[in-house]
Amino acid sequence: MIRVLVSSVLLTGCYGGSSVESSGTDEGSTGAGTTATPSTSGPAEATTSSGGEPGTTGSTTGSSSSGGSTGPSESESSSTGGPPGPTSAFCECSTNNPAADAGSFEMCATMLPDGTGTLYEPPPYSRTSDADTQPGVPTGTVTSGTFSGSAIYPGITWDYWVYVPAQYDGSEPAALFLLTDGGVYQGGSYATPTVLDNLIAEGAMPTTIAVFVDPGENDQGQSQRSLEYDTPDANFVNFALDELLPATVGAYEISDDPAMRAIGGRSSGGSAAFIAGWERPDAFGLIYTTLGSFVRHRANADGEYADKYPAAIEASDRKPLRVSLLSGINDLDNKYGNWRDVHMEMTTALDCAGYEYRSSFGESIHGDNSHPNHAFGADVRWLFAEAAGL
Repeated sequence: MIRVLVSSVLLTGCYGGSSVESSGTDEGSTGAGTTATPSTSGPAEATTSSGGEPGTTGSTTGSSSSGGSTGPSESESSSTGGPPGPTSAFCECSTNNPAADAGSFEMCATMLPDGTGTLYEPPPYSRTSDADTQPGVPTGTVTSGTFSGSAIYPGITWDYWVYVPAQYDGSEPAALFLLTDGGVYQGGSYATPTVLDNLIAEGAMPTTIAVFVDPGENDQGQSQRSLEYDTPDANFVNFALDELLPATVGAYEISDDPAMRAIGGRSSGGSAAFIAGWERPDAFGLIYTTLGSFVRHRANADGEYADKYPAAIEASDRKPLRVSLLSGINDLDNKYGNWRDVHMEMTTALDCAGYEYRSSFGESIHGDNSHPNHAFGADVRWLFAEAAGL
């Protein structure tokens, strides 16, 4: 049985007005404050949208893209169409049915044949064979370094790693995968280089160069993770495009097609990935986020927090983003917000707005990577499927 939780959060309205009341936040995301009228047309089929040396900076070469702060604004070429209104069974159900309690796993479940939609994955969780070295699969190389000299984050130093697959020869641009909290992914339980080796060899994703970057530290060794990841503005994505990527992979041929460029992470790094794609959909069209911190951690200059995004997704023209997200019934609930509830708010907003998305839900706790580990290979396969021509 496919089950999904819509927990103690009221979700109403798709473009006719959105009101979000989260049980764990100081202030909910705001909208027009009206309640949607249940559709009388019956559930429709769910839809998808159409649409370098460390310490230095430089430009990417060939057809690669270094990005910049001069990309299209939200009102320019980043849009792929206006609000389509509620069209899927999940959108209709989650919009018009206030959730009962945290045990409502079976409410509003839907799963599309292509894997897009909402997916409940019960425990136990274990690493899949995607993370195991396979006989005959070429092994990529991983190099490491440090980066400093940022104009956006002065006085900060970052550790990074670069994965280059064995198949890369520079004859054509590679895809890109940038991962926040990089040490967790490149050397931890995710075994990302091995997963990429296997998926590239299988043809499940294109030849892909990956950059893993840890949060920066200042001269006193203090992490700048919250500043970089939790602030809902363009600073981190502009740092990545204008400074980090030119310095770390500027010598490689990397595609400038956003449908070939992914960014991802977990917790605050997961919300940072979505923020990056939202701010610069011309540079990152593929978003991977698990246990995303779409809560009230840190405000931007306008006083907005990352809990603004469900309402912003519904209120804005659709952007050319393909989004994978994951959470669980035991995710965090504290003074900053409720991670479980905001996951469902994000899922509902993406569904109602007609985005291509994959929303996984399970039962692991926030600090436990077992479910994200278990789902990682499948999530990456889905994320890059179109880029791989599948």
